[in-house]
Amino acid sequence: MDAIEFAHGEIKKICAAINELRAKVGKPKRKITPPEFDQKYYDELKAKVGVRLTDALDTKKHPKSESYALVKDIKKELEAQIPEEDDDAKKRLKEYYEASAKESSANR
Repeated sequence: MDAIEFAHGEIKKICAAINELRAKVGKPKRKITPPEFDQKYYDELKAKVGVRLTDALDTKKHPKSESYALVKDIKKELEAQIPEEDDDAKKRLKEYYEASAKESSANR
């Protein structure tokens, strides 16, 4: 406990130094706006593969390595439907597919 309290005190000093330097520079802290979640796209993706994805993530039904392969295969099928040059669509699919997989895994 003493070590944690000591470290906490040192971290407070570091944070104070950072805030002092930022004040000297005069630049305001940047505001970062997170990207908006496209619920419609997410719902369409879940409608398309939600049941299959939930089944693929069921490690009681499928051994773990098989489960991973099934999840990967579903993603590859979806990626194949995206034009090769559309990097934004690929990035979007990855982000929403992972969110869907995480939700499906949590709901099992």
